[in-house]
Amino acid sequence: MSYQAFNTHADEYDAWFDSEPGATIFAMEVQAFLGVHPVVDWSQVFYQYTNRLAHLYLLRELNDIHAFLVFLYFIGDHEMDGPLTLREWKSAIQVVKGILGLREAHKLSKYVVDLFIDISEMQKAVAERTQ
Repeated sequence: MSYQAFNTHADEYDAWFDSEPGATIFAMEVQAFLGVHPVVDWSQVFYQYTNRLAHLYLLRELNDIHAFLVFLYFIGDHEMDGPLTLREWKSAIQVVKGILGLREAHKLSKYVVDLFIDISEMQKAVAERTQ
């Protein structure tokens, strides 16, 4: 079993990147597979998120590799200036999925995991050890 694990920051959701024409065509292929109407160019909007979904599609559907995608979100990370709570992260994720036209249940959703780690206790322990 293979796992694709990626660390996602909220700031990456705002990233817009230029891409090669082939990336746009591939993004449209993934959108079609997932039943998403290509209103938004996935090679240009929320690239970090869509790129990871495209890789999962590439691994599972085109290469028959039993891969999973884990989006890792850190709760309570004051240094990154992103969402601090589970509720804030879930709201941000809903916005991203809404803009991308992703339904909660799509052909790859059972292979995608949102993992939330609260790092506040870890930060306290590190701070206590360094004093």
